[in-house]
Amino acid sequence: MKIVVHSQNHKNKLSKIFKNTIKVFNYPCEIVKKNNLNQTYNKKILFFGLVREDKGIIDFIKKNKLQKLTLTIAGKVNAKSMYQLMKYKNLKITIKNKYFHKKELENLFLSHDYLLLPYKKGYAGSAGPMHISLSYGLPIICSNIEIFRDFLKKNKVGVLYNDYKFEKNILSINKKKFLQMKKNCISFSKKNTWFHLGQNYETLYDEIEA
Repeated sequence: MKIVVHSQNHKNKLSKIFKNTIKVFNYPCEIVKKNNLNQTYNKKILFFGLVREDKGIIDFIKKNKLQKLTLTIAGKVNAKSMYQLMKYKNLKITIKNKYFHKKELENLFLSHDYLLLPYKKGYAGSAGPMHISLSYGLPIICSNIEIFRDFLKKNKVGVLYNDYKFEKNILSINKKKFLQMKKNCISFSKKNTWFHLGQNYETLYDEIEA
């Protein structure tokens, strides 16, 4: 039996249960026509996706009062979360509670500098928005949880954060490091598309049949 997962973190956890061979196939990135490699740095951070408890965005806003950075929250927001977000409407936060079509999605990512992933420790998903972000060349700012630590250590496409001096730490990232992270994002996305995922599965099937 072969088991396929989309992160080293998931493999590490399953290895404690299963003794079979576990393969890690990276979650695929989209192929995009544009990226923001040469865009001007505008100090804009994006949170994209369904707003729910384990995504950690509400807790992030409570702990981090942004002054020089702006935050866009884009995606469907449930009623409870919207009520909590509206308490912070005077902060530098824009809420776009909607579904985004392809062109709107492109414009959204091209107009921001980083993708924020403030997910909580119990989050068990694969962070699909992260792989969209990598395609467009946006480095990721991740909460310090295992699934992100492994990925960032290997691919150098963003930074981990804690809530202590969040804004100061992000603004202290120099242009050279920021540009290199953007290049790493685009390089990773080009090597990990749906085509590459298909190739990985074909290789796996050949191994099983051999």
